[in-house]
Amino acid sequence: MAANPRAAAVAALVRQEQDGFSNLILDAELRRRELDGRDKAFASAIFYTVLEHRGTIDFILEQFLPKGLAKLDAPVREILRAAVAQARYMQVPVSAAVNEAVKLTRSFKKSSASGLVNAVLRKACVYDLDKAVFKDEIEKLMVLGSASREVAEFLHRHYPEEALGILTHTADGGMTSLRANPLKVSAAQLCELLMQNGAKSAEPGIVPGSVLARFEGSPAEQELFRQGYYHVEGQASQLAALCVEAKPGDTVLDLCAAPGGKTLLLEADPSVNTSNHAALARLVEAIGSPRVRAIFDPGNCLYDPLGETPYPDGYEAIRPFFAHVHIKDAVRAVPESYCVKVGTGQVGYPALLRRLAADGYAGWLSMETHYRLDSHLTEEQMRLPGGAGFSAGGAAATAESVAALKDILQKEGLL
Repeated sequence: MAANPRAAAVAALVRQEQDGFSNLILDAELRRRELDGRDKAFASAIFYTVLEHRGTIDFILEQFLPKGLAKLDAPVREILRAAVAQARYMQVPVSAAVNEAVKLTRSFKKSSASGLVNAVLRKACVYDLDKAVFKDEIEKLMVLGSASREVAEFLHRHYPEEALGILTHTADGGMTSLRANPLKVSAAQLCELLMQNGAKSAEPGIVPGSVLARFEGSPAEQELFRQGYYHVEGQASQLAALCVEAKPGDTVLDLCAAPGGKTLLLEADPSVNTSNHAALARLVEAIGSPRVRAIFDPGNCLYDPLGETPYPDGYEAIRPFFAHVHIKDAVRAVPESYCVKVGTGQVGYPALLRRLAADGYAGWLSMETHYRLDSHLTEEQMRLPGGAGFSAGGAAATAESVAALKDILQKEGLL
């Protein structure tokens, strides 16, 4: 794709759906594309505006999508979100946001969705939130404050009058929050250095030792960052560290789950209640948490007692919910199915890999080698892996399967 800040933002948002570490994903995407400073800043603004207001944006889009956002391919979903973010929060004219979004459907090889994108956005970008009808006060907080149900319920219970104000207050005014390194510089000195080195603005933050700044491009690309004068950290995180009141000589145990949050992945397996991806999809949907997603393991379909087909049936069932892919191939047989080298079984990897690429999957493919060169692992061994009997021959089989997977990817033009 040509250097296009909107395309960069959408590509990063698609990847963020899979991996979740927003700052690392965006920085990697910006490095990959040949964007100048202004375009990097615009791509970053789109990316973070979508993340900040996603609850509100998704509610608006859902009003015009009878089948819901989750049923759309990831690139189309993020194209819609990015366009609404621009029109409603970034002062981009509606016509420009809509037209550029339609162009992006072609860039991401989703031309068939251009009509839907055009129709939905012309309504969504001008939707009047003041006329929205919410089920209850909790949903109102979730939508207007882009908050999870847990946060909305907590604030409504403890701060019913202030809850919406708390959720919609922006402590950093849309700027990047930095923590000055006190071993090198004070917050005031860092502000001066930032302005001398090209920052658009810099001022002391609310928390002592913090700075709020605006950059063209990523703050991690600045020379001052590379020299250790600051690192990027939100005001709330800095305040939490300040409350610890650590003193010289103290030992501090950090049990945070950085960077980002953690997601639990569930897998379909014939030895449990969710023996196939259709059952697993129902479970994940019933749980209804963004922190609980699924693993797509097409090889396991061939052990399913109900006979689920890996592709397209298993894939279509789990597509809205999976965030990781296991790679193994197998043959369905009686009395026992057995694993084989990738590409030689019944999964149908060429078609499946093409579909993953077409749908914008940008997560990991993890080789799960239950194949052995000169033998077959029993189902009992796969249910209870471990010991020399399980491991013997695993390294050679893995190397062969990895090579086979690369060969398929190359033949399909995906590598």
